[in-house]
Amino acid sequence: MMMAARKLVVLILILSFLSSSADAHDIHYENIWIFKGMYELRPGERAELDGFTVKVHTVDMNNGQPSAILLVYINKDFKESFYVDAAANSEQVYNDELKIDVLAISEGIVSLEAYRQRYEQVWITSIAKTSLGVGDIIEDGGYTLQVAGVTEEGATIVAGSDEGLTEDIYLSGDHRKFSEEFMLHVIYVNRKSREVLLETLRPGKPEIKTDILTGKSTYDSGENIEYQLMVGNNGTIPLHGLIVCTSSSEADVQEEKIQHAGLDPAKAKKFMIPISAPVTPVAGNISIVSEVTGYDYKGNQYSGSVQTELRVRPYISASKSIEKLEKLTMDRDFGTDEYFRISILLKNTAGFPKAVTVTDELDPSLIPYDLESTEWAVLVEANSVKEISYYAKPTTPGNFTFRNAVVQWKDGGKTYTIESGPVEEVFQIHGSMVTVEKYLSPNYALPGEEIKITVNMVNIGDRKVDAVLSDEIPPQFSLVRGQNNWEGTLEAGGSEQIIYTLVTEETGQLRLPAATVDFTDENEQQGSSVSEEMLLYVEDMPGSSQEEKCYEEMTYTEDAGEYTETGYEPEKPDIGRLKAAGFMVSAFITLFCTLAIIPAVAYLYINKVYE
Repeated sequence: MMMAARKLVVLILILSFLSSSADAHDIHYENIWIFKGMYELRPGERAELDGFTVKVHTVDMNNGQPSAILLVYINKDFKESFYVDAAANSEQVYNDELKIDVLAISEGIVSLEAYRQRYEQVWITSIAKTSLGVGDIIEDGGYTLQVAGVTEEGATIVAGSDEGLTEDIYLSGDHRKFSEEFMLHVIYVNRKSREVLLETLRPGKPEIKTDILTGKSTYDSGENIEYQLMVGNNGTIPLHGLIVCTSSSEADVQEEKIQHAGLDPAKAKKFMIPISAPVTPVAGNISIVSEVTGYDYKGNQYSGSVQTELRVRPYISASKSIEKLEKLTMDRDFGTDEYFRISILLKNTAGFPKAVTVTDELDPSLIPYDLESTEWAVLVEANSVKEISYYAKPTTPGNFTFRNAVVQWKDGGKTYTIESGPVEEVFQIHGSMVTVEKYLSPNYALPGEEIKITVNMVNIGDRKVDAVLSDEIPPQFSLVRGQNNWEGTLEAGGSEQIIYTLVTEETGQLRLPAATVDFTDENEQQGSSVSEEMLLYVEDMPGSSQEEKCYEEMTYTEDAGEYTETGYEPEKPDIGRLKAAGFMVSAFITLFCTLAIIPAVAYLYINKVYE
């Protein structure tokens, strides 16, 4: 019996604690009609309301008073139908849980508001638990609370506001709602210390927070955009009747309006909104805006919006890739060990085919294999990829970079151009190559005048080579000094220069053959290089002036009665270098003598005058 009694006492204490906690907690809640949103529905359309579904079955616009039949479902199970209009039958209630208020029926559309009766949190602590003695005062907004006294009957509290004073006696746990905006809760009355522990409460508010999540910032034309809208309630009470409206300047938003029943405080909802990027021939930015509205339990509206910008590529795009391949030993022409495979990938994301022109400019030292040019006219089918692939052989070793491929096409009478993405990699081609260049100084001479020949050799490969230079001297020339051949070793990057001097008694235009370098690298790979041929001009007599004078002859035209100028070019005498020099010397002597005579004549004249 004692054990049973003890268990009963413990159970009573637990129940007392739970009930007192519930009572304290319940003052924050009210059983009220909760606004769930306003909807405009056509026949067949529905509104989802926290487990309830309201569907417009039919709309009758033929009678004087438009009417409609509404169907109510719970978890997709049909429950009841209602006849509604915008007059006497505008409000319908199902099972004291769902209220429908029809605002208007026009043009086949039913405009209605929906309410759910729920036990929901309304009140939020404003001033937390505060202990007041007799005569103490606290203020909360426009309300003043004063403990006037504490007796065995309870605590006397005077509440003052713009509406006047109110005095009441409160026991522990009592609460009073002074208005829809203010509540007093007396938590505990201590009669011994004559103190009161109390708190104040005010209605909470929801708060909309929005954020956009996208998979990436750049999309292809026509691509499905990964658009996710996060809507959260950062407020203190539930948010109801959410409406999400999404629009875009260019993109195709497939669900422009989405409705959701509501969000509790500190909760969030992710909306997946299907959006397609526009099909455009030029790259550009698109703007996507989402606006969210919701309501509190009274129907007060709250709003939030968020915007993002995304980049959309043109519907034609191109990428370029380079692959370096090893040559077979037998194919190692040009003195290089590798060659390139070049691939250009064309992508058409539009729903129609498009003819394009592709141009891929190569370095001059690259020779495309079995191609006359690196320009192609191709048709890229709708929503497909087209590949252009070809090979190029380097004629010299060294480091190679590649330009972007250029693609052009027409759309609506306009020409559009794009480039492939850059190829950042620098490719090194191995091999052996010696270049040779030949120069003359001067390239215009007189018979017997010395001509300096300079030959430069440079090993532009990455291997050491044994080189042999041969530079033929034609029979009409004589070697004065130096040597016209060379044999030796050139390190990678090394160079050699030979200089020799020639003379000739021949005149006219003389040809000097090209210099040739034959080389063999350390891998026994052989090659040769040839310079350009040189031309030397040797005069047959002291030189002739290259300047020409133009003379003008005045002629009279009888018909026009005026003079005209007719230019003609008389035969020009050949004045060689020696003649020109003689003429300059004689002219100088003549001028000097003339200047010397003038002072002498002046002296004689003055002397005669004074005599």
